Amino acid sequence: PEVWDLGRLMVAPDLQGRGLGRWLLEQGEAAAPAGVTSYALFTGAGSERNLRLYRRAGYRLAGPPPEPGAVRLAKRRP
Repeated sequence: PEVWDLGRLMVAPDLQGRGLGRWLLEQGEAAAPAGVTSYALFTGAGSERNLRLYRRAGYRLAGPPPEPGAVRLAKRRP
Protein backbone atom coordinates (compact mmCIF):
# COMPACT_ATOMS: atom_id res chain seq x y z
CA PRO A 1 0.00 0.00 0.00
CA GLU A 2 1.05 3.59 -0.58
CA VAL A 3 -0.24 4.76 2.81
CA TRP A 4 1.23 3.35 6.04
CA ASP A 5 -1.35 3.50 8.83
CA LEU A 6 0.13 3.98 12.28
CA GLY A 7 -2.00 3.08 15.25
CA ARG A 8 -2.13 2.18 18.90
CA LEU A 9 0.93 4.18 19.88
CA MET A 10 0.71 4.68 23.62
CA VAL A 11 3.00 5.72 26.45
CA ALA A 12 2.09 4.97 30.05
CA PRO A 13 1.16 8.18 31.89
CA ASP A 14 4.02 7.87 34.37
CA LEU A 15 6.54 7.67 31.49
CA GLN A 16 5.21 10.57 29.42
CA GLY A 17 7.37 13.61 28.76
CA ARG A 18 10.55 11.59 28.15
CA GLY A 19 10.48 11.46 24.35
CA LEU A 20 9.07 7.94 24.18
CA GLY A 21 6.07 8.98 22.06
CA ARG A 22 8.35 10.65 19.53
CA TRP A 23 10.57 7.56 19.51
CA LEU A 24 7.58 5.23 18.96
CA LEU A 25 6.38 7.41 16.09
CA GLU A 26 9.82 7.38 14.47
CA GLN A 27 10.05 3.61 14.83
CA GLY A 28 6.61 3.16 13.28
CA GLU A 29 7.55 5.32 10.32
CA ALA A 30 10.88 3.52 9.90
CA ALA A 31 9.09 0.15 9.73
CA ALA A 32 7.16 1.18 6.59
CA PRO A 33 8.05 -0.94 3.58
CA ALA A 34 9.46 0.45 0.35
CA GLY A 35 6.78 2.00 -1.83
CA VAL A 36 4.97 3.73 1.01
CA THR A 37 4.56 7.39 0.08
CA SER A 38 2.78 8.71 3.17
CA TYR A 39 1.88 7.95 6.77
CA ALA A 40 -1.57 8.32 8.35
CA LEU A 41 -2.91 8.15 11.88
CA PHE A 42 -5.79 9.39 13.98
CA THR A 43 -6.20 10.66 17.49
CA GLY A 44 -8.82 12.33 19.64
CA ALA A 45 -9.76 15.85 18.58
CA GLY A 46 -9.21 17.01 22.17
CA SER A 47 -5.87 15.25 22.67
CA GLU A 48 -3.78 18.42 22.66
CA ARG A 49 -0.55 16.71 23.70
CA ASN A 50 -0.86 14.13 20.93
CA LEU A 51 -1.76 16.76 18.35
CA ARG A 52 1.23 18.87 19.36
CA LEU A 53 3.56 15.85 18.99
CA TYR A 54 2.16 14.92 15.59
CA ARG A 55 2.28 18.49 14.28
CA ARG A 56 5.92 18.83 15.35
CA ALA A 57 6.63 15.59 13.49
CA GLY A 58 5.15 17.05 10.29
CA TYR A 59 1.62 15.62 10.37
CA ARG A 60 -1.29 17.74 9.14
CA LEU A 61 -5.08 17.35 9.15
CA ALA A 62 -6.16 15.06 6.33
CA GLY A 63 -9.62 14.05 5.21
CA PRO A 64 -12.70 13.28 7.21
CA PRO A 65 -12.34 11.90 10.74
CA PRO A 66 -12.63 8.13 11.09
CA GLU A 67 -15.24 8.60 13.83
CA PRO A 68 -16.87 11.44 15.77
CA GLY A 69 -14.46 13.18 18.14
CA ALA A 70 -11.36 12.09 16.25
CA VAL A 71 -9.07 13.73 13.70
CA ARG A 72 -7.11 12.11 10.88
CA LEU A 73 -3.58 13.30 10.22
CA ALA A 74 -1.16 12.52 7.42
CA LYS A 75 2.44 13.15 6.45
CA ARG A 76 4.29 12.60 3.17
CA ARG A 77 7.24 10.27 3.40
CA PRO A 78 10.49 12.13 2.70
